[in-house]
Amino acid sequence: MGQPIIQTIIPFDATKPYSIKFIYVGNQVVKHTITIKDNITNATVYNSTNITFQLEHTIPENTLVNGKFYNVSVIVYDNVDVASTPSVAAVFNCLSTPIFGFSNISPNQIIKNSSIEVQLLYSQLENEQLNSWQVILYDYAQNILYKTDISYDISTLKTTIEGLLNNSQYFFQAIGETVNKISISTNLIPVSVSYQEPSISGLLSLKNIREQGRVEIGMNVRPITGKASMDYPIFIDNSKIDLTPFKLSWLLTDDGIPRDYVHYVWDDNAIYNDTKKWTETNRKYYDENGNFLGSLSPSITYNEGFKIDDNAVICFKGSNFQYFTEVAEADTEKYHLSIKYLKGIFEGSDIEKAYFQLDIANSVVSYTTITNYIDIPNTTDILLLYLKIDNNICDFKVKNITTGGA
Repeated sequence: MGQPIIQTIIPFDATKPYSIKFIYVGNQVVKHTITIKDNITNATVYNSTNITFQLEHTIPENTLVNGKFYNVSVIVYDNVDVASTPSVAAVFNCLSTPIFGFSNISPNQIIKNSSIEVQLLYSQLENEQLNSWQVILYDYAQNILYKTDISYDISTLKTTIEGLLNNSQYFFQAIGETVNKISISTNLIPVSVSYQEPSISGLLSLKNIREQGRVEIGMNVRPITGKASMDYPIFIDNSKIDLTPFKLSWLLTDDGIPRDYVHYVWDDNAIYNDTKKWTETNRKYYDENGNFLGSLSPSITYNEGFKIDDNAVICFKGSNFQYFTEVAEADTEKYHLSIKYLKGIFEGSDIEKAYFQLDIANSVVSYTTITNYIDIPNTTDILLLYLKIDNNICDFKVKNITTGGA
């Protein structure tokens, strides 16, 4: 018969069962014998024969001792009890399970900020060194939202997670590996986020230049050029654009007979009929002077001057949004953004609320999130939308700045 080969043995905790696996090419194996010896004294500490076709052997818990080195060899037998050549002895050691976890995050903790500096702790009884670590953020459904880069810096086990949404639930997990390839991980730690939202109208940053006795004020603002879907957009107070969907209505003569549409509808195959109106086959709208107004639902697309690399803050204001419609859309080199205005009645309440939904996609993520719920606004109420993108995590909020309600 041939000679079995023991697969690599990662250091394991002797207080727990562990399976040693091996490879064998030859006659079918029906049993095997494992022999483990102290690697210093060569005294046999474990010898056991298993009758099984499986090419593995489980060492019972507390058979060995943590902190010691051992060598193991295996002999396999075929169905006529012919023994193989003993395997080359494989040297391994047993180590206590490392202590690894978060030092400042506990289950069901309430985080009172949109960011948190996550701190980890690591120790191991036999001084097995940590080699790498990583923190993973999950949403409430335990879908991965974000992973930090794998860090090999064990001098400081901390990292900052930003963009946590108010009134949301997340799970944190840390994973790592020791210098001898022991994989370690924490459980998924549930947390909730609840904080008083700051004013979102300012984008100023201050930097104290104390050596020069001055303060530097910075503003990261970029103008964005939008393109309307209609050739002749309607402006309000020369400062806002009217995106209200066109509605056809009749102008009546003195005797109440329909005279014509307020907005004419153009059709290449139009028939100018007896009621003096244009047919509305392709729903393109013109004013009484023949100027093209646009389609049934006017829109603005923001492309020119709009670029997001990884981090950005976008704010815009509007009023009289139309329910269940797309109110903003943008394509950049790295992202496609789409914002819809929605409303509904939600669990725990019988009052209808309004909110916005964001769909964002790039080569890394395809992500949908919603804002906080607000009372149904009046048509004249000004709503302020705030979108912060930070390392593929989105913070999306809406505020009624007319009423001051969130």
